[in-house]
Amino acid sequence: HLDAVVIMTNGSGKHFDADIIEAFIDIQDEFLEIANKFSDDDESNEKKAIYLQRAMANSRGSSTEAVK
Repeated sequence: HLDAVVIMTNGSGKHFDADIIEAFIDIQDEFLEIANKFSDDDESNEKKAIYLQRAMANSRGSSTEAVK
């Protein structure tokens, strides 16, 4: 988040509309709360990685087992 804020504020008025950046800065704490509320834990990330590995293997035809 902090990296994105720096990029956006540095580009304010150049790459990004200054009014939009100002509005974003005013409510950035709300964005952080949302990100924290919906972030995945390590267990969820591991399950997603396994699912993706199986799906990729299935798409290559190396297995006929359905992805669960």
